[in-house]
Amino acid sequence: MQLNRHDVFVMKAAYPGLVSKLTAGFSAPALSPQNITTSLTRLVRFGLLQEQRIAKIEKKGRPEKVYRVTQAGVDWLRENGFDDVVEMTSSDPIELAHRYCQALVGALTPDGTKVEFEKVFPLADGRNVRIDVVVPLADGAMQFIEIEQRLERNHLARAVEKFERLGEFFRREAGRGVYRSDVLFIFNLSAAALPQTLRLWQEALARAFPAQADPPFTPRCATIDTFVSNPAFTELERFPLIEKRDGGAVQMSSNIGGVLDYRAAPYTKDVLAMLDEIRLEPVKLPSHEAEQLAGFCEIAMNIYRRSMRKDSPTRKYAAFPHESIQALRGLLHLPVNAGLLRELKKGYAWIESRKSGLILYRDAVTRLIWDVVMRHFGIGQEGPLKIFVGIPDLAEKASTIMIEVILEKSEELRLPWTSGDETYEDAISWMLTALFLYPVDLGLADSLWASPNRKGDKQGKV
Repeated sequence: MQLNRHDVFVMKAAYPGLVSKLTAGFSAPALSPQNITTSLTRLVRFGLLQEQRIAKIEKKGRPEKVYRVTQAGVDWLRENGFDDVVEMTSSDPIELAHRYCQALVGALTPDGTKVEFEKVFPLADGRNVRIDVVVPLADGAMQFIEIEQRLERNHLARAVEKFERLGEFFRREAGRGVYRSDVLFIFNLSAAALPQTLRLWQEALARAFPAQADPPFTPRCATIDTFVSNPAFTELERFPLIEKRDGGAVQMSSNIGGVLDYRAAPYTKDVLAMLDEIRLEPVKLPSHEAEQLAGFCEIAMNIYRRSMRKDSPTRKYAAFPHESIQALRGLLHLPVNAGLLRELKKGYAWIESRKSGLILYRDAVTRLIWDVVMRHFGIGQEGPLKIFVGIPDLAEKASTIMIEVILEKSEELRLPWTSGDETYEDAISWMLTALFLYPVDLGLADSLWASPNRKGDKQGKV
């Protein structure tokens, strides 16, 4: 048995255990379709591959003929540098479809990438977490990708356990920078069938991380067809988040309840006496140090400079501020800011329901900035940072929201020097204003034209 150069390329593409004309073409783009077809036929004749029936792969195009690596093929791969390859013993079409999706994803990685399949990472007490596809990236980090099929409710516990074990793993690895915090779940489902399964995964996420507990990783999702059509292993922000689901839409009420009865007012002297008896535990907050506000200012400047520097295309030619918007989106989607992103989405939907009155709208925007964004970073209204929300009136030339920032000088607040062309006030102003000018680009809204719920007491709904 003598393999030619084309045969070798196709066999190496079969490392995951399954191969097709499509995956071999992705792995060896220099080969023509005819070369691949000829090699597949030869490898079957040599006993290294055999045809294999699998469940349907939910992607566009004709179904691919899939080939399985035989024991002789496993031996050949081991002899040629693939020490961890094992012969697949399963004949279940669904399990084989799962493995073939792994092969599809692995074949789409950049040239020369050594992908690992079904890699096991140990956890405490002899337990482990198994990752379907581990992709090493150019910067040395590892990207995790999970392949999933249709999920039935009686198997919900499996999804909960997967999220819990991923959480345990990422908590242990926090700060090392070895593993990308985004975990992409690729579903072998059609776009029409995905929502039903996705709702169960959202419920599983809520069970694994209840109440205000946020996962230490960022789960995202895509269908196999979407991923194969436009693959990405970095900048995964374009794939939707898997968010917690509590069984219904999240709402924010716009009313404050009934009128208080003045006749039931407490005696203020009694309240003062009670207050004197309250003993507070000392607490050390990040915002007790000048570095917290300074760091916030530098975050804003980092984002602002990417598109808004003096000689940038945005400043010179009115180019869309893509770089700054992508940086701000990346900031909002960091795992440490998951709570901020969640509350911003709720708040943005709520604000949309209050645009009919300028005073109400200005109040809502102000509350979103201070009660969500600044509160998230531990920054209050009583210090040197002042923020003013400007809502355009019909008599004004400006027709978009404007947020003005004043940063009072302080000896304690030391910031890196900037020129007069880029002030920290401008940077913070742009960053906060961008939340309202680019909600879709930042992942805060699904559409520019989405109408908020206006029934009943005009509650905003997410």
